[in-house]
Amino acid sequence: MTGSSPLDHLSQQTELAIVTRSEADALILALSGELDLDSSSLLEQEIEAGAANGSPHLVIDLSGLEFIDSSGLRTLLRAHERARERDLRFSLIRGGPTVHRVFELTRMDEIFTFEG
Repeated sequence: MTGSSPLDHLSQQTELAIVTRSEADALILALSGELDLDSSSLLEQEIEAGAANGSPHLVIDLSGLEFIDSSGLRTLLRAHERARERDLRFSLIRGGPTVHRVFELTRMDEIFTFEG
């Protein structure tokens, strides 16, 4: 029997890609793909490395994300808290409507500072 199962999309994982760039006084981590349980640890590593580079402002660009789950939100929340402890500015660049809706539903949009 051929054809696709409704569960086929679950096996076709979209990996998280992170591109890091510096602009003026900010370090920007641009995310694309999916931020979930499987990829959250990669983002945590990149955030720690970015925080160690000495930039006073850490920006996470969510505009290329296709999906975020509670693990991804938790990773961003921890990064926000660690940045505050280190006296760093921390902000997010909005994701698309599907991604931003997760922030609205969980009221995380009231916690984070969004740019753009």
